[in-house]
Amino acid sequence: MGFKGRQREVGALYNCTSARARLRAKISAKESTMLLNQLLANCDNSTRGIRNQVLLRSGYETMRRQSELCAFKFENICQAPNGKPAVRLNFSKTDQFGTGKLLPISQDLFDLLEKWRSMISDEGYILRPINKYGHFGNNLHPASISTLFKALQKDLEWTPMNNHSAVIPLEWVQQ
Repeated sequence: MGFKGRQREVGALYNCTSARARLRAKISAKESTMLLNQLLANCDNSTRGIRNQVLLRSGYETMRRQSELCAFKFENICQAPNGKPAVRLNFSKTDQFGTGKLLPISQDLFDLLEKWRSMISDEGYILRPINKYGHFGNNLHPASISTLFKALQKDLEWTPMNNHSAVIPLEWVQQ
């Protein structure tokens, strides 16, 4: 295939799929799950560790942008019409009018969110900063997620993650 044919093929791919779908397609489900498990292994059962587990699992299951993850509130956790747990996304970059949508989550993530809620004993934002004294802030800033990811992956054998996606290492995207 010549340059023009390849250019049309790539152009068609970019026109018909979202950026996250293109990035997600670069790795298999098995590789993605393996990566998630490695990152979760770096989380302990402290308040920071539970918060980081919530961040990793919610990012993995919902595939939301950093700002969307930080905007989730405990009030957004609900049941889908089929009775399974879900979280409501009220506003996103692609939903400027705020019509919202329900995102299904696993029972494991739901249980982890309930454990996290009981630890911070508060309503409001799910993801929160924790200072060096163990006190909780109001809401985690989206830029802080990159710092948290870098800290979690310090013992892993691959290069830092792409900041746009919650679960894809940069070197896999560039292949």
